[in-house]
Amino acid sequence: MAHALLDNLDSGATIDRHLADQLIIFAALALGASEFRIPQATDHVYTHIWLVETLLGAAARVEGKCLRIQEIGYEPPP
Repeated sequence: MAHALLDNLDSGATIDRHLADQLIIFAALALGASEFRIPQATDHVYTHIWLVETLLGAAARVEGKCLRIQEIGYEPPP
């Protein structure tokens, strides 16, 4: 566990591998594009990218250690 923490800290990532997949849905719904540095892309990251692209129509991709999400700008009905 300590080695995983040190790997995350040494990677220069802004979020860890476990938080990355959880933020994708919120970033896809938000206004404005989001970009995060992640230590590595996990299977969960790719699954959540598929979900937001398929279900919401948002664009998301991993380029190296950078996760980019182009939002849909969801606004709840009044």
